[in-house]
This record gives sequence, C-alpha cells and structure tokens, in this order.
Amino acid sequence: MIKLIFKNLWARRRRNAWVLIELILITIVAWVVLDPAIVSGYYFSLDSGYDVDRLVTLDLLEIPEGGRGYDEASAETRMDDVHRLLDKVRSNQQVETATITSFQIFESGSLNVSSFPKDSADGCYVVVKFFPNTDFFKTFGIKGLDGNVFNEPPVSGNDIIISRSVGDIMHPGINPLGHYLNEGTDSTAKHFDWDRNKLIAGVTDEAIYRSYMGRSPIIYKYDKERKVKYAGDLKIVIRLKPGVNPDRFIVDYSPVVNSELKAGNVYAHSPMTFEDRRDSTARETRNKYVISLALALFFFVNLCLGIIGTFYLQTRTRSRDTGVMRSFGATPSYVLREIMSEGWIMTTLAWIIGCGLYCIYAKKHGLYEAEGVFWGHSDTIISVLPQWCDFFWSHFWVVSGIIYVALIITVSIGIYIPARRISRTNPVDALKDE
Repeated sequence: MIKLIFKNLWARRRRNAWVLIELILITIVAWVVLDPAIVSGYYFSLDSGYDVDRLVTLDLLEIPEGGRGYDEASAETRMDDVHRLLDKVRSNQQVETATITSFQIFESGSLNVSSFPKDSADGCYVVVKFFPNTDFFKTFGIKGLDGNVFNEPPVSGNDIIISRSVGDIMHPGINPLGHYLNEGTDSTAKHFDWDRNKLIAGVTDEAIYRSYMGRSPIIYKYDKERKVKYAGDLKIVIRLKPGVNPDRFIVDYSPVVNSELKAGNVYAHSPMTFEDRRDSTARETRNKYVISLALALFFFVNLCLGIIGTFYLQTRTRSRDTGVMRSFGATPSYVLREIMSEGWIMTTLAWIIGCGLYCIYAKKHGLYEAEGVFWGHSDTIISVLPQWCDFFWSHFWVVSGIIYVALIITVSIGIYIPARRISRTNPVDALKDE
C-alpha cells in the first residue's frame, strides 16, 4: 500500500502541491492564534493549591468617628469586636470554620513582593499575612507536605511559614524548619530587612496567589492585631460544610449579615463566594484570555472548515481511481485506508514544514508568555516550580502536538465522508464512461 500511496500522491502532484501549501499556511496561522489561548488556558486551569469551592467572604466596615451609631469606647476594642463577629459566623450550623484575613490574601488586589537574595530582581516571592490561632490554614484548606491540611504551629512575631518552593530555593537539600530565611546570605541594599531574621516555623505545599500567575512562592507572615487601625482592611473568610451550596448560603445568610453581624463599631456586609472574588480580581486578564480564545476558535474553525471543504471536493473526484482499485479486487476498507493515508501523509509533511518555519521565527522572537506572570523567566523560580511552557522545546512540541492532532482530525473528517461513499461504489458504475 505504501508504494501505491506515494505513486498516487506523485501522480496528482500539481493539485496536491496547492493543498500542501494551504496546509502549511494553516499550520503557521494555527500557531499564531492557538499558542496564546493554550498557554493562558493552562495557567487558568492550574489547581490553586487551596480548597476554593466552599469559601465565602464577608467584607468588614467600621463606623467612622462622628458617624451615626459611633461608639468611642469601641474604637479601642475593634479587634475584640471583630472576634465577636467571627464567633457569630462560626456558630452558624452550615459553617465548618472561619478566619480573619487582611488585604494581603489570595486573589487580592494587593501584592506584597520581595526578592530572593540568591537571585536577581525577577526572582520573587509573595507575602501573605495571617492572624495566628484563627484557623487561617484550616479555613483555606492549605495542604502541608504530607498532603493533609496544614497544622499551624505556634508562632510569634519573628516566625514565618513558607511554601515548599521557598525552602527549596533558600535551603536546598535540607529541612528548612528551624533555620532563618536568609541564613548565610550577604546583606544587600536591594532586599528588604524584615525577612532577614525570620525563623521558619512551618512549610506548606504550593498555592497560587492569583489564578493567572501560574506559580507563587509564598511566605506566610504573622500579622499583629494591635497594628490594625481600621476594620475595613479586614475580611472574614468562611468555609462551608460539605454539601452546602455557597450561592444558596449567601441568599439565606444575607438577612443575618445585615441584621445581626455587628459588634461595636464593626459590621459585616457584602457576602460573596470566593470564586466570584477570584473572577473579579482576574477579570481583566481573564477577559483578554476569553477574547483571544474566541478569536482563536473563530479563525481556526473557519480554517478547519476550509480544509474539510478542500479535501471533501478533492476526494469526491477520486471515483475513477477507486473503481480501478475495486476492479483489481481491492476491498472498500482497503480503498478507504489508502485515501485516508494519502491525506495523513500530506498533513504530516505540511505540519513538519509549517512548524519548522514557525520554529525559526520563534527562536528569534520567542514563544508566547502568559500575561500576569510577573517574575518572568527567573531561573531560580523555574528550577523549583518548572512548567512545560517555561522551556522552549517542551512548549514548542506541546503546542505543535495539539495543532497536529487538530489538523489530522480535520483532514480525516474531510476525507472520510466522501471516501466512505466512493469506496463502496460498484466498479462497473465507476468506470462506465471509460
């Protein structure tokens, strides 16, 4: 069959040449439109590293001085009032646990970033603040290295908890517990001093600070309640019990929030699922991704329809060839495999040439990098949190493979429908005009 396939391809070389050129151009265009959609979609699909499905947030506000209902005595006990609100939230039968957070938390618009002393300025970690003994890690469902929910150790103002990647960078090959974060590094003016004498009290598994970042080396820093000067900077994050629908919970709980969740000058408002808060934080980046995905699908589907039409029309004209093959005893399945194989060979050749041409371009200008991954290609970060799109050849072959599969499926559809019909044509009918 192989000899027959290549003989037929050569015999129809002029017509096949135009089809080959069309497939090459489509392969290049597919790279342009699909690469951003594939990479961005990959980042959005990554596991956040914490259990976001059953989380609900409550915003807090504080009656301003001189405002209606303002209690001057309560201004000195705002954190006690916040804890009273927290206890009220925890008393709900549908709530599993709840915690207090500052504005430096997952999916927040705030971003506190510091550089690793062992790397250049693009090797960064994110600082997440938490209040000890408020079930922070339990509420978010952040995992420890053993795969279970991280058990918060006793911490003081000089202690920090780090993600595994931070430990791998700062203390490679050893257990970082009990070591200082920047132990053994030289002091430089460009690095913050606050983390120099921080003792590592715990190590968690990885989590993603924002959904479009892809990776986030994180340091969890102890936050001091006495430094909170305004309750509006805080939120209450709620973890619901299994089986409780967050949207339904918000509908049922909103009257309680509006009428009962007030203590002193502090009150709660605006319950929102954490999923909605995440979508709100990443709206601009997500909208760009949706637009690029829609454009990619629009152009690629139209290109695929063009391929299907081309091969459909070309295959329909092969009835004479199939008649000759059938007259020499070829079965319908043999004829179908032969015609399909011709299309697959042409597609593979066009894919190799098209990807090769785009590879030359990409070697000079680079492949797509997801927007929002602010630390770029820090070698230090990549060494501990590698992803396929960080490396040129893995990135190139993954996207090339997806394009190849899409082309093969498209060409197969265009050939199979007419080829199946003409392969079953009676040889006498196919050759009656000869």
